[in-house]
Amino acid sequence: LSTRPKKALGEQELWDRAEGALEGAMNTFAGEGNWKVNPGDGAFYGPKIDIKVMDAMDRVHQCATIQLDFQLPIRFDLRYRKKGTKENDVPEDKNIKPKQKQKKNKDSKQDKQTAIDVEATASEPEHETDPDPNEPGELPSDFARPVMVHRAMLGSVERMFAVLLEHYGGKWPFWLSPRQALVVPVGNDFIPYAQEVEKRLHAAGFHVGIDDSSNTLKKKVREGQLAQYNYILVVGDKERSNGSVAVRNRNNEQEGEKLVEDVIVEFQELTDTFQ
Repeated sequence: LSTRPKKALGEQELWDRAEGALEGAMNTFAGEGNWKVNPGDGAFYGPKIDIKVMDAMDRVHQCATIQLDFQLPIRFDLRYRKKGTKENDVPEDKNIKPKQKQKKNKDSKQDKQTAIDVEATASEPEHETDPDPNEPGELPSDFARPVMVHRAMLGSVERMFAVLLEHYGGKWPFWLSPRQALVVPVGNDFIPYAQEVEKRLHAAGFHVGIDDSSNTLKKKVREGQLAQYNYILVVGDKERSNGSVAVRNRNNEQEGEKLVEDVIVEFQELTDTFQ
């Protein structure tokens, strides 16, 4: 929790209120004692939550940040109507009679122009004073002031990507991997079935490739492992007959034969649980 810096906008009371709100959020999310205070490192307009991570060399990087801003809504005089209040209806004056239609004649254009000039002159105020932008008006009783939240989920996309790349050493978890599965046919006769499996997995929303080259099965599997595919799905005559695949992970551990629909369910569970 980064608190008020030496040079800051706004009153101390407002800052205390904002810092208290973020402190309560931190306790709710992370639990008391599981976060630290970073005194004086807040933004000039409000306190903030900074989420810091360490890379493979134990260097600390600030990535995500959430900043609470009470000041800009005040300076822009932002307001909203409170719940349960209604807009004030302007009562109609029953004594006002509707304007009667004027007859068209040759002098109608001149009459209209004269009326416009008179109305414009009458509507001009005697004295016009520009409001001071630094002095927003007081809020009516049925209005309240909003709070602005600045939220950067990744901070710098490039920095976050670099930290994740170092952290995982190129071996991305399944949910984040650009190469989730590779379908490998044992021979040319099984390429059509391999393409069918690839289409089904791709339609389910997964990043899937297919190795239909003339390389040997052993070389295909090895190249898939070096390319860091999370799973290698080998298909042959038995798998084509059963509508299944032989599952092998990138650690060269064989998980056995599984139906394609079961593989889709398993992949979806890995994605939903961020594994």
